Amino acid sequence: MVGTQRSRLGAAVLAIVACVGLVAVAPAGAVDTTVNAVTLPSGIYTLFGASCPTTSACVAVGINMDASGAIITSANGGLNWTAAASTGATMAQQYGVSCPSASHCVSVGQDSSHEPAAYVTNDGGINWTATIAPGGASSGDALRGVSCASVTKCVAVGLLGFGSIVWTSADGGATWNDHSSATTSHDLESVSCGSITHCVAVGNGNSSFTNDGGATWTTQGSDNLYGASCASAQGCLVGGYQLSNGFASVMDTSNGGSTFTNHTISPGAGGSFRGVSCPTTSVCVASGFFSGGYLATTVDGGATWSTPAVPSHISVLWGVSCAAPSVCVAVGESDTSSAAAVEFGIANTVSVTNPGDQAGSTGSAISPLAISAGDSDGTATLSYAATGLPAGVSIDATTGVIAGTPTTACACTVTVTVSDGAGGTGSTAFAWTTTTEAATTPSSYRLVARDGGVFSFGSDGFHGSTAALNLGDGIAGIATTASHDGYWLAEADGHVFAFGDAEYHGYAPGNNPSDLVVGIAPTADDGGYWMATSQGGVLNFGDATFRGSASSIPLNRSIVGIAATPGGKGYWLVASDGGVFSYGDAAFYGSTSAINLRAPIVAMAATPDGKGYSLVGADGGVFSFGDAAFSGSTGAMPLRASIVGIAATANGKGYWLVGADGGVFAFGDAPFDGSVAGMTLARPMVGMGA
Repeated sequence: MVGTQRSRLGAAVLAIVACVGLVAVAPAGAVDTTVNAVTLPSGIYTLFGASCPTTSACVAVGINMDASGAIITSANGGLNWTAAASTGATMAQQYGVSCPSASHCVSVGQDSSHEPAAYVTNDGGINWTATIAPGGASSGDALRGVSCASVTKCVAVGLLGFGSIVWTSADGGATWNDHSSATTSHDLESVSCGSITHCVAVGNGNSSFTNDGGATWTTQGSDNLYGASCASAQGCLVGGYQLSNGFASVMDTSNGGSTFTNHTISPGAGGSFRGVSCPTTSVCVASGFFSGGYLATTVDGGATWSTPAVPSHISVLWGVSCAAPSVCVAVGESDTSSAAAVEFGIANTVSVTNPGDQAGSTGSAISPLAISAGDSDGTATLSYAATGLPAGVSIDATTGVIAGTPTTACACTVTVTVSDGAGGTGSTAFAWTTTTEAATTPSSYRLVARDGGVFSFGSDGFHGSTAALNLGDGIAGIATTASHDGYWLAEADGHVFAFGDAEYHGYAPGNNPSDLVVGIAPTADDGGYWMATSQGGVLNFGDATFRGSASSIPLNRSIVGIAATPGGKGYWLVASDGGVFSYGDAAFYGSTSAINLRAPIVAMAATPDGKGYSLVGADGGVFSFGDAAFSGSTGAMPLRASIVGIAATANGKGYWLVGADGGVFAFGDAPFDGSVAGMTLARPMVGMGA
């Protein structure tokens, strides 16, 4: 049995699998490009495939000396290997493996009846379970390749008599559907899915592609192909050898497999590549044999190739997987007819720190944003590039600092790529939203009283109030919609009242009288809101995601307010001593908890870009943190009533304070549009919104 399988595989002279993906973070230090043989568990005849979803976790599959299936795992990037604890009684030789995560993998090959079979692990390869096959195959048929675009969506291909096997799974390989009749391909050897719907499969003299997850396929003739990998739904690399001259080649497609461009590479006629892995678009390694085990590496996207020396006792390297440019594993067979494996690196890894989502307005210069990146070598000179930046904003290629003044509104997705000049690259993506200055500088605000009376000033309209209702605990706060055409009022007992274009998303009645609601903050799209309670609880409604609370923290003082980040992915809570608690993407910029305050903190307001906030005390003292500018306060003024709220202008260049008597104080570019000071109020003011 072992000799028969080896002869069949030896007839296939080339397979290249190229993978393009996100760069993983590698251990610090210069990359070791030396190809080092590693020790494997005994009793394994050969290893055919490997998959390393992270720089530490790897799984390799093949066949044991007794013709049973061989599966080994590594927890340190291929330096040490351990045999799987249980592979099941039915497992025979395994040819391919795909691990969409460190814990979940699917292995394919044959069972003990020599029929096509697939096996699944959910513990990183320690224990394996046979899956439910769809039937229709016979003895001698085999699955040869598998690709899982996610932990649920998988496609497996193989040999079915003189045709091909195509199986698809929607539950991570637990059960399979047979679509073999959907392709006219012969002897499919490999498959790669760039998305959950688009895959490319290759075999002897043909290639096929699907746009519906494997239900239907388009097949065309080609050279003999034995490997495929798709970095996206349209960009794929396939490998094999040219029928015209027997030379090794790779072909790439940018249209999902409709057409290919051929590239001849070393070792030429008589050589054979069985696997390729590309951890970045420019760094790749091909494995196979050419007078012994053979590796070819490139750091320029395949324009040129190098051939690192492979230990002489290795006769073939069937498969290879690189979790990062600095962490690669190749597996195969030695010249003593036993399994072999090597570990090595190709290039340094560049890690890029995501700066978080950004926001701003046209006509206002952004605060310089420095992109933080590092190379695993620690000595490389890095270069920076960015796509998707708002018009008027650019990145310094040498320093990585993003600066400028946005000129047009933009809901942009920015991708920053950092290179070390030696093939190592890293990237990160984040959102950048800019709005027009006019749209972000409203000269309007609303005040709310304890009875829910609403007083609108400037361009903000009046849309209703609860002044005529007999509220038990009274209103605790107000939040304005993005359009300024609506608002929510939050009652201390958890009831919410929506007016204008503000949509009602729910409430939390029956709150503990000692843990009343103290504030409300909407999400970025107004599709939900959070409410904070005095004991640090956070209540979420609509599309507002719970990011955490201070309810389990021993608080020195009660919570008095809440503010959300501009992207709606986080929020801050503030206590009356000025302690600030950050959740989600809300960053901590400072607090007054260690300051001896003249008056307790009563409210907070975040800056438009979410990179700062201002706290206000009952005496009108303003404390600014992060990029929040201090524009003045009433701390030294004799006030008729205590300050109860603060609201920032949308460009962050000013703010308003409101007193319990309805007096309004404007600072910075915040215009004064009126107040209710001097009026006889039924109940005192409790807050303001802008």
